[in-house]
Formats: sequence, C-alpha cells, structure tokens
Amino acid sequence: LPLKSYYKTLGQHLCATLPVDLPDDQRQLLMFLSGHFDNTHYLHHYFRAGETFRNDEHETAYKHIKKCLKLNPDFSQGFYLQGKILEYSHKLNSAIKAYRQSISQKDVRYFYYHALSKALEQTGQLVEALEMIAKARELQPEEPLLICDEGDLRLARGQTAEATKLYQQAIKLNQE
Repeated sequence: LPLKSYYKTLGQHLCATLPVDLPDDQRQLLMFLSGHFDNTHYLHHYFRAGETFRNDEHETAYKHIKKCLKLNPDFSQGFYLQGKILEYSHKLNSAIKAYRQSISQKDVRYFYYHALSKALEQTGQLVEALEMIAKARELQPEEPLLICDEGDLRLARGQTAEATKLYQQAIKLNQE
C-alpha cells in the first residue's frame, strides 16, 4: 500500500471520532494526517474544521466544514461536526438541520441522534427530542448518559415516575 493511500485509509478510519473529542495525542495524529491531503480532499477540510472548532474559531471551522461537505455530500461525520459548530455559534435551527442530515446518511451513530435530541430540547421540542433519544438508545441501549438524558426529558414532561426509573437504571449501569 503506497504511503499516501495508507494515510488516507487511516484518516478515514479515525474519522469515526470527531476531532474535537479526541485526546491530544490522537488529535495531533489527525492533524498530521490532514497534512497528507491537499485542500481538494474532503478530509483535509474536515480535520481543519475540527481543529479550528476546538480553538473556538467557529467562522473558520464553518468555512472548512462547508468545503468538506461540498466535496463529500454524503459524509455523515461532516454534518455532525457542522451541527456542533452551528450549535456552539448559537444557531440552533441551523444546527438541527445539520444533525438531521447526519442521521439521514447510511452510517449513523448514536451520538448523532443524541446531539439532535439535545438541540431539539433546547428549542422546546420535547416530544421529538424523546423520539431521537429513543433512536440513540436503540443503537447504544446501556449508555448511562442517554438514559439520564431520557430521564431529564421525561421529567421536563412531568413523567416523574418514568424519570426516576431511568435514573436508577443509569446508576445501576454506572456501578457495574
């Protein structure tokens, strides 16, 4: 495998984790890999968007993620990152649109639904937020964070008994 192909394959594999959520050593590896893609490759812009977002350079991050998605309009991680950038820029309705695009792709991850649920909750759309957290839990049923977030949503809707059961379930899972 030629070195450039190796870097491309490794970079695509590592894209399963959002660059802003990576530990510093892995993030540095991604930035190293991004240097092996010219600016006509979507991963170059994805990695740059993640790095500039991590540095609170939201406008620059947004420009990079738009270029990334123009080059690869089926890149679910790109839509997820776009949603994060927009959410942190206080553009919730646009973030919701981006998160919806991330879940419309073929390689959906539970945290896409979770992010959409949290954005919907912030806009008062509790019924749909519950639907999205349920979809996230279908993919990751024993994730305590998701269970607690469902509990929070149920509590906000006045469903105290259901919320209490969920919180107890999350506590039990955290002790195991």
